[in-house]
Amino acid sequence: MSAHPIAPAPFDIVAADVILRTSDNVDFYVYSVVLLLASLFFEAMFSSQAQRPVIHVPEDSRTLEDLLRFCYPVEDPVINDLLQVDLVLEAALKYDIAVAFKPLVKTLPGFVPTHSPQVYAIACRLGLEEVAKLAAVEWGKSTFDEYSPDFSGTMAGASYVPEMARIPAGTYYRLLFYLRTREEIPFCKPAPPKEPLFSDAQAPGGWPPFSDANTDIIIRSSDNIDFRAHTMIFGLPKGGSLLSQLMKDTHDSAVDGTPVLRMDADGEVLSEILIMCYPPGLTASRLESNDFGTFRRVIQTAQKYEMTAVIRVVKSIWKRGLEKEPLTMYLVAVACDWNDEAREALEYLATWPICDLYTVELEDTKADVYRGLLKRYHHLQGSMYQAMQPFAISPRSFFTPEVSVANGQWKQLWLTSSHGQPARTVPSLLLELEVKRGRKLGDRYSYNLADIMNTRHQLEVKLKQVVKNAVFEEI
Repeated sequence: MSAHPIAPAPFDIVAADVILRTSDNVDFYVYSVVLLLASLFFEAMFSSQAQRPVIHVPEDSRTLEDLLRFCYPVEDPVINDLLQVDLVLEAALKYDIAVAFKPLVKTLPGFVPTHSPQVYAIACRLGLEEVAKLAAVEWGKSTFDEYSPDFSGTMAGASYVPEMARIPAGTYYRLLFYLRTREEIPFCKPAPPKEPLFSDAQAPGGWPPFSDANTDIIIRSSDNIDFRAHTMIFGLPKGGSLLSQLMKDTHDSAVDGTPVLRMDADGEVLSEILIMCYPPGLTASRLESNDFGTFRRVIQTAQKYEMTAVIRVVKSIWKRGLEKEPLTMYLVAVACDWNDEAREALEYLATWPICDLYTVELEDTKADVYRGLLKRYHHLQGSMYQAMQPFAISPRSFFTPEVSVANGQWKQLWLTSSHGQPARTVPSLLLELEVKRGRKLGDRYSYNLADIMNTRHQLEVKLKQVVKNAVFEEI
């Protein structure tokens, strides 16, 4: 008899031929034939085990019991707690038990009226587009205060729930985009690109100099693209330990007598790595042309193979890309633990209409990272608001009555974009509004352009100091 607690009936029959032991050390006596009928996932597990094996599973006893009751010829469990539904769904998906997964999915819409963001997160993680849409539409009926000093009261703050820590930032972004625009969009995954990144003729392995037959080594990517290269190149500083590490790994069969080394990187990444190892000018880098889709993976691969000279080159490209793609550069910096660079990108983002910015990097970033960025951004807006107060209460207000600091409407005008980039800074916007106001009032209003320009400069300097000196609480 087991020294561990035994699960309730029907999982307490000691004649059963398998014991499943949960993370909280409860033993479930089960019949392997029942599990095999529910899912072939268990076939390999049972075939390699001794008579009546004890199999440890990471699920707790409550989750395993609910899952097994769908498999056994007993009444299906009634689960009224969304968190528990999520746990059992995850287990059903893991063990490929459709007899549990399908009825559990049908229960999700019932939680939408009271737990819309949570259902949205679960649906996106499981790829349930219709359920995600239903939850987003329901959540869209809520009201938010975008001018609240408390981030949790804003659309972005209120829409984030702990369940979103397990989904990509892209799905969180699409929920916020829908709430702002009410546009019909896919939620679980972004719309597919209109054309592939590479056509057959553009395959990176076919670019010179990587198609040159006069080479002494072939490096094969994880997606089986061959790059012909010269071993002497990897003896230079940019080569790092790439060649020596590859030589330790398993080799593929030689091609026309040329040795083949396999590298754990896809063709896009490998092409960028090799381009940076070769002298400049031989072929163009996609990163240099502001195509940042592989940026993070290039950096991580260069770090893996200790290619410090390549990392320096990539950082210089990062610096140049900051003006064009500050959101991408921020996410890349965070992913690579470049704290100083992440702070620099955040300071740059402070004057951008961040809600209009999208980058494919969001699909490879956790939602909680994006939420942290939005919370810091909100903090910066509040700090800027405070810095603008002295200018608002001066004898001759720099702000028009219609666009004041007090009512927060300046944000609506400031947070606008032109072709995806900020249309203006706060000081420039307010200067324009003040001049327009003077023209509108004519003889009843007089202003000194030099005074306005001086005030604009003072405010600009003040806001830059605010952003530079901002201290953020833990997210």
